[in-house]
Amino acid sequence: MTVPIRVAGLVIVLAASSPALAADYSLLIGGGSNPGRTQFSIESNVIWFERIFQEAGFDQTITLFGSGGANPVEVNYLAEDTESSAYASLALVFDSVEKNRLRFRPSEVTNAAPRPLTQETLGSELDQLASSMGEDDSLLLTYSGHGGRGGSPGSNYLYLWHNTDMSAEEMQSHLLEADPGATVRFVLPQCFSGGFSAMPFQNLDFQEGLAKGPMMCGFTSVAENQLSEGCTASVNTDDYRDYASFLFGAVSGESRDGTPMRIQADTNGDTQVSLREAHLYTVGHVHSTDVPRSTSEEFLLAMEPWTQRWASYQSAGIDNEFTEVVQALAGDFDSVVGTREFLMEISRRLREHASTVAAAEQKKQATREQIKDLQRSLRSELLIVWPQLASPYTEAYQQLIQTKLDDIASWLAERQDFRRLRTLHQDYSEQVTELIDLQRELAGFHRIQRLLKLSRLHEYVIRKGDKQVRETYLALRSCEDWTLPGAVE
Repeated sequence: MTVPIRVAGLVIVLAASSPALAADYSLLIGGGSNPGRTQFSIESNVIWFERIFQEAGFDQTITLFGSGGANPVEVNYLAEDTESSAYASLALVFDSVEKNRLRFRPSEVTNAAPRPLTQETLGSELDQLASSMGEDDSLLLTYSGHGGRGGSPGSNYLYLWHNTDMSAEEMQSHLLEADPGATVRFVLPQCFSGGFSAMPFQNLDFQEGLAKGPMMCGFTSVAENQLSEGCTASVNTDDYRDYASFLFGAVSGESRDGTPMRIQADTNGDTQVSLREAHLYTVGHVHSTDVPRSTSEEFLLAMEPWTQRWASYQSAGIDNEFTEVVQALAGDFDSVVGTREFLMEISRRLREHASTVAAAEQKKQATREQIKDLQRSLRSELLIVWPQLASPYTEAYQQLIQTKLDDIASWLAERQDFRRLRTLHQDYSEQVTELIDLQRELAGFHRIQRLLKLSRLHEYVIRKGDKQVRETYLALRSCEDWTLPGAVE
């Protein structure tokens, strides 16, 4: 185990003098701000992560999820498609297809503490952990849920239960109370999670240097201004490809369903998979809309000297891990990684694919507008025959549904516009799926472009860069290159 310390403003990595006395803590938090935002896929990740952490041998594992088990209708999921039912016909006209399939059930996160994951509860838990941590202790903080965007990157936030939230600034203030000799690591896969990348730094500003407090580092799924995979339609499917599930899949060696990983993430051959190795595996091998990042990478990009900006599109070296990940991503490229031709090819592919994505988005939106037009027309006709449908929360509406629902469905089935609506709705669903796949391909090209720049800046900082920048960069990488406490030699 290694421990970063600060001496006269420098970050130095030393071997821990008494690793047997060090304690490893895990805090796993998740859920939505309310039942409508607590999808079963988020719950599934929490259950899986919980099992991984419990088997890893942490000295203490804490899980906080949603209501803490108090709400019997907390987790939502989509029931089997009932498109042929009379209810489904009416739902299609009133734009409630997904709502008609939506069901709620109690949480199956059995080991969560009986406390709701609100801003107050999370703040109290972080304060208690910070006060418990001594020198050489570590905390792994993991989240599964949704994120929001504030007025600045530091005000981006996690959605917490009962419609509360916690920003990056607020979280940092709690974590900085831990012992300066401790280490805090975080894995945050939510939308706009990049706003949390700068938590290790004073005032969440990379230019101001590391903050006084514990060493911190972590991993996020996207930039501070981008949506994550969890905000696509895939969040309601088994094809949910969020960053954290693949990162911990690489760490554990198996996917969420227990299937062994096809490609092993242990790149240095020590039989263990560190968080950093798992991160690089996820960047290079997972087909998703995310463009993941680590704190050391964000620091490297933030500290790029102006003299290097002119070299942004020059050939990067091929002797570091970033370029190795590019090799994995560029398997179908015509040119060789590291050549000028490769840089031209990635630029061309980015432009062309961005145009393809934009066209797919326009096509989806046009289909959506056609659906809305047909719905408006059919609703207008329906309300002439059955005006009670205009007031769904009345006794008259309930009586109509109980006695005339089949008649309404038969009436709709005879309309050509309704048959057209069914076809368009199916087209729209297929277009959404196609668009997600195109967005995933585009994200792969953005990853390559980002990695090429990281490769070049890594070489510059190691060989020629400012000494303080190099030491901070290496300290962050050392912090990230950590294995769960139960890893076996």
